[in-house]
Amino acid sequence: MLEKQNDESMEIDLLEIIGVLWKKVWIIILCFCIGAAGMAVYTKLMITPMYQATATIYILSGDTISVGELQLGAQVSPDYVEIAKSRTTLKNTIARAGLEEKVSIGELAEGVSVETQESTHFLKINVRNANAKYAQLLANTLAEEMSDRVVTVMNMEKPSIVEKALEPVAPISPNLMKNVAVGGLAGFAIAAAVIILLYFMDDTIKNEEDVRKYLGINVLAALPDTKESRQRRRINQGAEG
Repeated sequence: MLEKQNDESMEIDLLEIIGVLWKKVWIIILCFCIGAAGMAVYTKLMITPMYQATATIYILSGDTISVGELQLGAQVSPDYVEIAKSRTTLKNTIARAGLEEKVSIGELAEGVSVETQESTHFLKINVRNANAKYAQLLANTLAEEMSDRVVTVMNMEKPSIVEKALEPVAPISPNLMKNVAVGGLAGFAIAAAVIILLYFMDDTIKNEEDVRKYLGINVLAALPDTKESRQRRRINQGAEG
């Protein structure tokens, strides 16, 4: 019996919360719009767009390739990645591209990623930069520099560059629509949380149902809330103040 009453109480509380939120739905919608608009402005004005260019390398070369060479290529793929991201390779890439005054080694290292595709011998060299032309130039130069260093460091034939990087036409980040959605949902959640918190903090008795629910007593009589009674309450509150 007690468990049934608790379930009914929880159901009533949930319905009351939904009702409170519905009464304040305009505030929630307003906060959603403010959050979305604020994040859109922040994304446009405060976040630097980043462009990505990609060059593709085939790590085996020669007219004929044996099974052993194919197996060897799969084994040395991680070594190619390490060479591409090494400090020496990055430093030489910047110098080779003539961007010593424009791009630091740390900036290039942060923007470089190398993808190895499973069951293939292709490497994709990705370079991100705030300048689309720099991203293209650095991706192609890094592919060339890495190919040359493979010859000297690993004593292997020079890999082939099968696809040069093109200049990106659109930034890869930030994602404006995603950020706007996150901002809107954050505004929605904050508004709903504040409304619910204020609802639980409000311990005033507003009607006969509140008397029965919170005080556990029955109401014998109730005075109608007329215009005259509201005026008297305001007068009394003014006199007490």
